Amino acid sequence: MIISTLGNLNFFDGVSFTHIDTRPEFQYLLPAYHGNCHLYFDNRHHVWLKNKGVVTCVDMMLEHFIVNVDSVIREMGCREAVNDLFVDTLGAVWMVTAKGLYSVDEQKYHRLYSKKNLQDLDVIGNTLLTFFEDGEVVGQSLKTGRLMFRKRAYDGADIDKYTRTSVLLRYENGFFQIRQGIKDAILLYFDVKARKWTTLTKISYHLNNFALKDDKLYIPSDYGYWIYDIATKKFEQVEKFTLMDGSSLETDCNMLAFDRQGGMWIGTEKRGVLYSGPMASPFHIYRMEQPECIPFFKILGRIPQPNIEYRGIASNCLFRDSREWRWQGTMRGLYLYRSEDEKPIVFTKQTGLPNNVVHAVVEDKNHNIWVSTSAGIACILIEQEEPVFVNSFTALDNIPIESFKNNRALSLDDGTIMMEGLDHIVTFHPDSFGVINDRKPHKLYPKMTRLQVNGNIVLPGEKLDGNVVIDQAFTRATDISLNSDQNSLSLTFSALNYFRPLQTYYRVRVIGLDNQGEWQTFCYNDEHEQVDIQGRLHLSLLGLLPGDYTLEVQASMFPDLWEGEPFKWQIHVNQPWWQTQAVHILLGLLVLTLVIFNFIIYNKNTRLRVRRANAEGEMIRKICSFVERCDSFSTEVLMPTQEDLAGYMRNESAKLSPEFIAVMLKIIPFVRQQDRRSLTMQKLSQACEISVVKLYELMSSELYKNPRELARVFRLQRAANLLRTTNFSIENIAKECGFYTPNYFLGNFFHEFKMTPKEYRAKKN
Repeated sequence: MIISTLGNLNFFDGVSFTHIDTRPEFQYLLPAYHGNCHLYFDNRHHVWLKNKGVVTCVDMMLEHFIVNVDSVIREMGCREAVNDLFVDTLGAVWMVTAKGLYSVDEQKYHRLYSKKNLQDLDVIGNTLLTFFEDGEVVGQSLKTGRLMFRKRAYDGADIDKYTRTSVLLRYENGFFQIRQGIKDAILLYFDVKARKWTTLTKISYHLNNFALKDDKLYIPSDYGYWIYDIATKKFEQVEKFTLMDGSSLETDCNMLAFDRQGGMWIGTEKRGVLYSGPMASPFHIYRMEQPECIPFFKILGRIPQPNIEYRGIASNCLFRDSREWRWQGTMRGLYLYRSEDEKPIVFTKQTGLPNNVVHAVVEDKNHNIWVSTSAGIACILIEQEEPVFVNSFTALDNIPIESFKNNRALSLDDGTIMMEGLDHIVTFHPDSFGVINDRKPHKLYPKMTRLQVNGNIVLPGEKLDGNVVIDQAFTRATDISLNSDQNSLSLTFSALNYFRPLQTYYRVRVIGLDNQGEWQTFCYNDEHEQVDIQGRLHLSLLGLLPGDYTLEVQASMFPDLWEGEPFKWQIHVNQPWWQTQAVHILLGLLVLTLVIFNFIIYNKNTRLRVRRANAEGEMIRKICSFVERCDSFSTEVLMPTQEDLAGYMRNESAKLSPEFIAVMLKIIPFVRQQDRRSLTMQKLSQACEISVVKLYELMSSELYKNPRELARVFRLQRAANLLRTTNFSIENIAKECGFYTPNYFLGNFFHEFKMTPKEYRAKKN
């Protein structure tokens, strides 16, 4: 519910008020509007508040004033300065500019056929009706703009008398209109089909607004309010209001409205907001000293108050109803015995009684049971021989705040029930409770009014730990977004049960939880204690795992009657960043990349291993071949080559390196001893005590050379050994070692050792 006060807006959730304040910078000038506060709701989730030449705009999705009203006007397509603004019955916005009347929905201008100040407008069918300050209404075609009619409500002095403000209310094929003067007011009705004005009444003070209910017009005024019965065309004035304490109040009424339950709300200038339920209290309270109380007191006084014990339990009262059921009121609740051998049904505060201390029980003519307790009165409704509902009435229902007396309750012949308290007598007729005990669906509209996340109060549009939990006002929000660590919620709901907050029942389920979305019912008296005395539901959802949930809530005045579809809120708890789909995709791509990369490397290594195996085999073959060639030289006589005979210098590049010779001196004996099929470069490198890489490099650079040089070195080393260990002559050693002539031996020996064999023998010996 929205209530406007002094240009500000107040929101009432059935329990408490919140308000939003306007500031001068939020206002947009309307030079053509001279009236007081006028509230409009458009079809774009805005509230427009006009007041004395200015207008402010509220974004209802966020429930805050829009700072720059001009930006909203421009978004609606109007580029001209706006002199006045209206909203029709369907919520369409109309703006008065120098170019004419701009329709936001149509995005076009309409002609104004009068130069007088436009004070109201509306659309009915294809007709645009504009109401001007002189009491004239102009009808024009909405499509073509063609003038259809012009009708003035009055002539003469009244034209200048009622020029201040106008209020319209559409009814059937016409409009009720209140026009104000400086002090006076006139109530009119215009029949669009007949194109006829009717003056309903003139008042010497202001009529401020009106509301329609059950074909009756309720008109707040400077002195109470008026009721106009449309069918009988009769007026009735209500100048005094009776308050709950019995006192009366006379006050002005600025505004009057009805809620969905039929309750009346009246806004006053000095007395705040007044509320009257959809029906008068069915309870009549009489103080003991009142004369009306004497006959009741005498009747109830005849009922004894014995101390009764039944089935071993001390009783405050014992009552047998028309079904032969026994009802036992005790200090611990109400016991129902439907037969001698059946266990009792126990009614306590948790099942709906105002209090566990039961003082009196009585049956009405509908065979329902009424109970007085230490904190109020309860009615137990019986259907098909089963107790189906317990309805409690307390001080909120005008019941005296006092205890009742034991056994002092009685049903009179006309159906009236009397109950005696300590200082009062309460009378009521069960048939006068209307919707309170009428077990029919009464749809309530639960609204979320508060949200806490991990104990922190959340505000619409604001970030909590970098996350916007709700992006709309509580009453509008249907989506709740949470981080993975924001998984504990406390939500407050109001069913807007202004009339009977204690008689508010909620049905809740959460789809997505382990309980498969089972319905749970909550009320004020149950063991859950999640519904407070003002009818608000405080719901906790703790430890929500990442995922999507649907919260469904229904509200009713009866625990087993639910009307319509539940109201739904979507709750999304985000995955931790490392569990998000994007991260999973990236990890999947990374794994796939690694698999592909490893596959490529594996294939490459496999090819390298194959190539290496082939290269290694080829290298071993070359080494073995080189050894074989060396061995072939061992049986031949080493003769001088043509180069030696010609006296040419040796080609150094063709000469075997000393390192290679040293290595081969170790490899050749090793190769001769091994099975050549088992030879590997690793074994050869170990045999010659160098690395495999070095061995590869050495073999690759030397194996292509002539092994004759290695054979010559082998023979010279053998000759050197013979020189050291024997006394053979030089000629014999030359022949033994396979040199062609002693001289050829002498030349090669000198070239290798830089001394003659004789000198070598002498030096070594």
